[in-house]
Amino acid sequence: MESPSHHSTLEQQADTLWKQFAPNDQDKFWKQYEGLLDRNKVTQKNAVRDQLLITSNAQAFRPSLFNYAQTAATLLFGTILFLSFGSGNGDDFFLIPAFIFLLVAFFETWKLNTFYVEENFLGIHNKFSFTKEYITWKDVDSLTICDRKNAPMNNTTYRELEVKTYAGKTHKFRFPMSNSNQREFISLLKTKNILITDESY
Repeated sequence: MESPSHHSTLEQQADTLWKQFAPNDQDKFWKQYEGLLDRNKVTQKNAVRDQLLITSNAQAFRPSLFNYAQTAATLLFGTILFLSFGSGNGDDFFLIPAFIFLLVAFFETWKLNTFYVEENFLGIHNKFSFTKEYITWKDVDSLTICDRKNAPMNNTTYRELEVKTYAGKTHKFRFPMSNSNQREFISLLKTKNILITDESY
């Protein structure tokens, strides 16, 4: 929300410009007026950005050590496989393990999300894929933690956080935290009166 002081300053600047309006020099006036509007847009964007900054008061929920270890082991195995299959073969054959390795690397690092619970929003960061997402609490309808299968023929599962908004959108994030952190996460959100359901088992 914009502060009253911001509105008053903008109105004062606009009034000053209108008082200087001269019919015989309209080009100069409109350039100044458009510049004022552009500066106002930048101010609004910066205000929104500042509201979504992670502060030192944020509660951080990072991936569990098991997820980090599993990712490291998978990438190490993939690297060994990549080097062993890729060496001593033609260029075309070399592309196959390279492509598979890149897919595995992306899949493994994509799941390592860190969740930040701030006063006004939920932040989801992944430092490996350089992604940051923010969802304000006032937009959240409900959250659900559920289990998903890695593949149709694979019995292993992973946890996923579904965030449903009042706008009808559903955001899905890999949820790689430990059981104890998950319980703490749920308890914290309940204190904020956020509807959250745990369907993981």
